[in-house]
Amino acid sequence: MASIAKLDTIENYEQNLEEYRNKRFTYVPLPADKKYVNTEENEVYDFEPEQFIYADSTIYTAIEKLQNQPFLFPRMENRIGYDGNELYIQSYGDPREESLGSCIEAAENYPDKKEEIINTIEGQRLYIITLADLNRRKTKEALYPLLAELESVFASKIGEAYPGEQQIEVIPELGSGTIDRWGNARKDGLEMHVAEFMTLSEMLKVVGKTEEIREQFGFSSRNKFDDYTGGLINLRNPVMHSSRTLVHSREDLKKLVERIDRCVELIQESGVNVYLRQYSDQEQDPWYDDII
Repeated sequence: MASIAKLDTIENYEQNLEEYRNKRFTYVPLPADKKYVNTEENEVYDFEPEQFIYADSTIYTAIEKLQNQPFLFPRMENRIGYDGNELYIQSYGDPREESLGSCIEAAENYPDKKEEIINTIEGQRLYIITLADLNRRKTKEALYPLLAELESVFASKIGEAYPGEQQIEVIPELGSGTIDRWGNARKDGLEMHVAEFMTLSEMLKVVGKTEEIREQFGFSSRNKFDDYTGGLINLRNPVMHSSRTLVHSREDLKKLVERIDRCVELIQESGVNVYLRQYSDQEQDPWYDDII
């Protein structure tokens, strides 16, 4: 879920601007200078600590961080080595005496090798994460389990509230397709509750009208429940359909985060824990002097 990054230096980027624009690189990191360039504006900006993300971070962390950043850049924790002939990315066990330090340390201590340092780093095929990257399949694959868990929670609650023959009471809220699938399953001898065949939209209708279920999620009225859950269908539909985009704008991104958070809160109200971040995401990010 990312785009290949093109790296450069503060001294050289201007001569490459036209090439970057032709290749539609909007952002070009200048990591050795702790900066990046916006090629559309021809402006250079300082990196902010919040722009850096761990390689093992969850997609939700990227979604959350992108609300306030133009793009995200991976934490570059590898160190630069020099064996007397060429630079290389050090691995565990490589001679410590050959280490030039981090990218920034190496660039500051060996300014004559700055361009070579950037070329060495670029050989790792580094990536940046932009708003457009959130529409990739990987994002939808990461969000699908959250929606599946929410539907499972709703189905369970509906099954408890309308056991046995009482499930007939929810039929008026269901579409013909759901009723047909349930009926065919019963003909085949599968005694499954009708909730197992409902769409999320149908589940929301049933939960909203059923005080016994609704109050388990902390809602005293149907209007409050409907207001809170109204955008969840707009989350589910693009996740389930590969041709639909999740976000077009920063406003869409804000709504996406809100809808994800509401799914989490509803699931947790049922007693199920949801973990959207890795352990490393929960640590306080150090300043980027120690990151790059």
